[in-house]
Amino acid sequence: MTEARPIATVSTYDEMIEALRARKAELAISNETLDRLTQWAPGYAGKVLGDAQSRRLGPLTLWEMLAALGVGLQLVEVMTAEELATRFGDKIVSRNGLQAREANRLAKLGRRAVNRALPEIVRELGKRGGKARMANMTKRQMRQHQRRAGKARWRKKKIAPIVCAEPKSAAAPVPAQSDRGSRTSCSAVSMGDR
Repeated sequence: MTEARPIATVSTYDEMIEALRARKAELAISNETLDRLTQWAPGYAGKVLGDAQSRRLGPLTLWEMLAALGVGLQLVEVMTAEELATRFGDKIVSRNGLQAREANRLAKLGRRAVNRALPEIVRELGKRGGKARMANMTKRQMRQHQRRAGKARWRKKKIAPIVCAEPKSAAAPVPAQSDRGSRTSCSAVSMGDR
């Protein structure tokens, strides 16, 4: 890895976009190539870096852009704490040390907790989505939906009660008590098989 070379110092979004444009020009990369390197939709880099800036870099696209241009971020102190206090004066409120607990960060949810909660979350989202869909349907769409749901219910195979057959030959001795139970054969029969 080569030694880091400072390219630009930015303190606003527009300055960052100008620095990214300069880096793209330095590398002689087209917007089309940048789209391919970042795996964005064709034309997206032009919307981000163009004069109109109809799209902005977000928490994911910023890092993709930086990686494609071979640059990174380095935070540099441009104003000391005293200078900040002088500049902003009474707008700065000190942090209450009794309320600040470093160990009280939001804990990452464990996989087991997520797996337990996920079915309930999905069920709730499904209910909300179903209600919203039904609320937006016309009467005709509602009838068609109900007709399809009814047909789907009737198409499902239904399991019949367990049918037990007696032993085939009456001459076969049946033990009075055994660990295996009686010699009858039992099976569940699908309603569609009848």
